[in-house]
Amino acid sequence: MFDNLLLLYALIPIILIPGILGSYLPAAHVVFPIRWWFGILVIGLTVMICHALETNPLLPFLLIALLLCPRFLHWFGSRAFEKLSSPKNFLARPSRAEATAALVLLTMWFSAWLFVLTHPVDPYYADAVTIWYRKARNIFYWVPIREDGSALKTYPHLGSVLQMYVMRWMGKEPLEGYGRLIYPSFFFMWIFSFRVLWHERFEPWLHGLFVILALALFHLPHFTNGYQDGFLSMAVGISALCFVKLFLEDFVSKTAGQAGSQTSAWLFLAFFFAGSLCFIKLEGTTWAFILLISAGMTCFLFQRAQLNKQTIKQILPFLALFSVLLILWPLLLRFNQVDLKKIQADAYSTRDMLTWYKNMDRWQVIQPYYFAYWKKNLLLVLPGLFLSALSYFLAPKSRKAIFFLWMVFLSHSLFVLLPFFATRLPLEWHIQNALSRLLFQQLFLYGTWIALSVSSLAALRAGQHSPSNK
Repeated sequence: MFDNLLLLYALIPIILIPGILGSYLPAAHVVFPIRWWFGILVIGLTVMICHALETNPLLPFLLIALLLCPRFLHWFGSRAFEKLSSPKNFLARPSRAEATAALVLLTMWFSAWLFVLTHPVDPYYADAVTIWYRKARNIFYWVPIREDGSALKTYPHLGSVLQMYVMRWMGKEPLEGYGRLIYPSFFFMWIFSFRVLWHERFEPWLHGLFVILALALFHLPHFTNGYQDGFLSMAVGISALCFVKLFLEDFVSKTAGQAGSQTSAWLFLAFFFAGSLCFIKLEGTTWAFILLISAGMTCFLFQRAQLNKQTIKQILPFLALFSVLLILWPLLLRFNQVDLKKIQADAYSTRDMLTWYKNMDRWQVIQPYYFAYWKKNLLLVLPGLFLSALSYFLAPKSRKAIFFLWMVFLSHSLFVLLPFFATRLPLEWHIQNALSRLLFQQLFLYGTWIALSVSSLAALRAGQHSPSNK
């Protein structure tokens, strides 16, 4: 069982500290859930980099404390906290309908926490124990990457780092259950982030969509058992949501001149979140490229005439940030003398991935499993596809954002097949153990399609943009 005081204490590392770090984002229009995502990823990256560099184990926590100190001094030494919590800044004051929806979601969140604490990590979920919890425990005791004894040293492990971060806060010995509280938190903070799509003139009942999406999409095992696919999906979803905001605000037209603070903030967050995906799982790098290529294709197809040198100049610093995050993990692995040619131990090599086309005959084996997944999850996919198509034709302002999401969906649906054409493992065994988890990572798309489409159609009905606004 669990201690009530420990449960309250867990709010400090999981909610309070990331939220404070997120408050450093200067853009007042960025809502708290997205600030929280920024804060929690900054914490994870700080610990992960310090561990890979084999620094003193106290150093990352000292750095986090140093980041917190100026904020506390600023708040308690002035009236800045009142300004920060005003409706136009850090936390917007919710309406009664929004508060009711938030209360339902918080109840679901708390219930997920209770489930985690009353259900120890289950050996049935083999990878969650042998890979991710093992990595969290190794990092807890600050075992260097080169000495962790795993054949999967190339695996990025940001989720395990954050699990360890919470465990470290909870006591000297690793309290595994409290570490896993971070995983349902990713989901609910993603749901709350849809607030950036809402307009003030929306009818109150629309806030019920938060609850409907949470009930439809929250998958208890994926967000409580320690696997990383749910975390990766939500992180991709946050980056995609920032790109969606950019397309809704027509950022190409704005960066053709001088980008405003709002556009710059969303560009920074979109590229930062995309780059951070490379630290979560090997597939995170694939997702990062899918997001950027889909965004680039959308800009090219819809606003080719407006793309100019000024636009490229405005985006270059953010592209540089993404590039640094992209190459940082491989550099840290080389520092730890890890062979980068071995992808997922002996399952693949770089050569296998490059010569996947030589195994096209495997499609006959892959095909039944692939289409069986889509048939099983049709009710999750179809509502989003239908509503996004409706919004695409009726609400032109949303077209670029919806096309971008369609590109992401199509690209990943095809690319997800590549590992099975390249694998050295027994093919059917590999498909049965990995295909559904890889496709589950698209979960964020189903929610984002619906939230964006409903938001766009409701705004159209409220007169906030008309069909003539092309």
